[in-house]
Amino acid sequence: MTDLLATKRRVLAEQLDLCRRAAAALQHTWRKLDPERIGESDPDLLEALEALTASFARLEDILIKRVFRAVAAVELSDAERLLDVLDLMERLHLIAGTEQWVELKELHNAIVHEYELDDLPALQRRVYQAVPILLDSLDAVSSYAES
Repeated sequence: MTDLLATKRRVLAEQLDLCRRAAAALQHTWRKLDPERIGESDPDLLEALEALTASFARLEDILIKRVFRAVAAVELSDAERLLDVLDLMERLHLIAGTEQWVELKELHNAIVHEYELDDLPALQRRVYQAVPILLDSLDAVSSYAES
């Protein structure tokens, strides 16, 4: 059993490393953006916003599909459904709330499937505002993994 748990912890560490690299790219773009300019037609701004939404979607996906599921495995949880995994993350105080993460998943889907192209600036504003939630959750999971 100890070998199995050690393997699960190693997988979590590997997924966190991947997540940190994705977070660094997101944070880099997020920091250079002025949210007041979202909606302007400046080509450099549009390029940065495209990078922001893509990086956001990537990090959200890695957190949910890889990191949170790796935490569930370390916890020996049988959570398979996304809601069960998110509930576990909330119980472990790694996320602020399940509902918030359901909204983040919906935001991810809107980005990936281009559901909201009619009001792209609104989508970009939502992404910009949600970045700290992802970064805070990554910090919480990193602290969890270290303990």
